[in-house]
Amino acid sequence: MSKPRTHHCRFCHTLGSLLVLFSAPFLLSLLILPFEEASLTALGSLLLPAVILLLTGGGLMYRGKNLRDSDALSVGQACAAVVTAWIAAAGLSVLPIMYLSNLDITEGIYESVSGWTTTAFSLLDVSSAPRLLILFRGSIQFTGGLAAALMLATAFSFADGDIPLMTGPTEAPDGVYPRNMNLRRLFRFVCILYGSYFLLGLAALIIAGTGIFDAVIYSFSAVSTGGFTPVKGGMLTYPGRLRSIILMLLMFLGSMNVFIARKIIRGKVFTFLQNGEIRLFYLLTALGTLGLTIRSPGAKVLPSLFQVTSVITSTGFTLSEINNSSAFHRSLFLLLTAVGGFAGSAAGGIKLYRINQLLKGLFLEFRRFLNSGHRVIFTRIRTGIAPVELTPRDVCQSGLFVFLFAVCTAAGTLILTSRGMDLHDSLGMIISALGNNGLAFGSVSGENSPGVLWTQTGAMILGRFEFYILILGVAQLFKRKS
Repeated sequence: MSKPRTHHCRFCHTLGSLLVLFSAPFLLSLLILPFEEASLTALGSLLLPAVILLLTGGGLMYRGKNLRDSDALSVGQACAAVVTAWIAAAGLSVLPIMYLSNLDITEGIYESVSGWTTTAFSLLDVSSAPRLLILFRGSIQFTGGLAAALMLATAFSFADGDIPLMTGPTEAPDGVYPRNMNLRRLFRFVCILYGSYFLLGLAALIIAGTGIFDAVIYSFSAVSTGGFTPVKGGMLTYPGRLRSIILMLLMFLGSMNVFIARKIIRGKVFTFLQNGEIRLFYLLTALGTLGLTIRSPGAKVLPSLFQVTSVITSTGFTLSEINNSSAFHRSLFLLLTAVGGFAGSAAGGIKLYRINQLLKGLFLEFRRFLNSGHRVIFTRIRTGIAPVELTPRDVCQSGLFVFLFAVCTAAGTLILTSRGMDLHDSLGMIISALGNNGLAFGSVSGENSPGVLWTQTGAMILGRFEFYILILGVAQLFKRKS
């Protein structure tokens, strides 16, 4: 088989597998039909997209069936497959959302994109929405979180090529990112991993006294770092000590790098203690919890820890109205929202590994300045068990990503302020959308103008694909047509 033909088969098989995976929310939602009355039209609004995804995905998988485990797929083609499958699934999801609710086309697209990008923004009135729609909304964010983890983990697992502004530190033989991992094996591992997280969370929440339906939605939301709840207005009330601990654990697992989880499963339990992302996560969580507890009269440590964990993992559960919080709370939440969670996970934001690289790079520059260039100074950064040298290219990529995040934040804030929102709300909404967090710094409702909704929709998409995955994917699709 020639190399172009091999790449074509690999692309078709990868795209087909993703389309089949993305049909799961439509089929899963139908499981509630024996307990929920629904019309034939409602049934059709879910079955039709599922059939389209299954038939198209199955056909592409059959077309690309002649594969070997050693076959390679370029990073550009991987991006194109993910972007194509994601757009198809998000577009088809608008049909059941619009039919089962009172949302128009703009609001339906906004709701669908929010679900698939695991952002907690929602225009649904869950107090009156049918449980069929609530289950569908929860399941698309879980599938979207799983796909995000797969997409971002794939960026670290290819032996050849890398994604500009996204690649992690230089690989070491015992590092945490196994670049030689087969894509099919990685796909299977991520699906099993997140499925196991969900089932364990579901069982734990039910044991803790949560109703089965609510436990399903909360487990979906926490594992995918999606933040959608079956309660009107979000969580807003402290879920209790046991359930808060369960949800915090699920949020942490959902935002943790899948390769760190892989190391732990393979018996290297203390690998995470040597990882710079983990250490930075613990530091920021501790400082955020301490600040929130001290600055909130009568606040307890566990609720503060729950809120900080929800924000830094980009889940978006909130125990109080953000708009009624103090300036300190809002500023703290903004900072943690921008930082985000771990690389190679369902979490959004700039990501801890980029912040870690920039801090290490700043420390390196100080050392070079103090030594006045008399000797070569280098620093090492831990991506797993083995420390590897931090290169200028690593720091440059992380710095460029932060710059791009800042530019998009400024542009989005300018657009929202031109639509009548005040500066603080505009800044908060854009950072929350780019970070795929969904904390409502301002009003999130159908009363917002279409321009505001489309701006937030675009920010959610850019944040989920981390800018350059979307650009590479679209460029590859046009390249294939040329």
